[in-house]
Amino acid sequence: MSSKTTKELTNCLIKSEKIEDFLSTNKNEFLTCNFLEHLLYFLNLKHKTKSDVIKLANLNRTYGYEIFRGEKIPSRNKFIALSFGLELNFEETQTFLKRTGNRELYPRDRRDSLIIYCISKGMNLIDTNSFLYSMNEEVID
Repeated sequence: MSSKTTKELTNCLIKSEKIEDFLSTNKNEFLTCNFLEHLLYFLNLKHKTKSDVIKLANLNRTYGYEIFRGEKIPSRNKFIALSFGLELNFEETQTFLKRTGNRELYPRDRRDSLIIYCISKGMNLIDTNSFLYSMNEEVID
């Protein structure tokens, strides 16, 4: 768990004379990007089965289990689909994306804004994809 705010960490980085010193001093502040660890964390938190998540995320069954075994590293789009499969709220989705090394949903990005809207309205992936399609945006595949 980090003890410095992002702003504090940024200030330390900017003021640092040697990057090695900064990295050494702040090694406990960095996010780990072990996506499988975070995926399983949210799976347990939400009391879901892998099968349920794969189905709700509209993933190919074989591919879904390869993700859960750590054999395949999904794209950001698949992580968004998984967040729907896990039935994460907006804050949980942002945390999930960030902790898995992905860019968070960004409201200045039109497609991301539409996805944020759908999550905030409690829509599932099928309804979200229908909405995205109706708005001429790429669906979450």
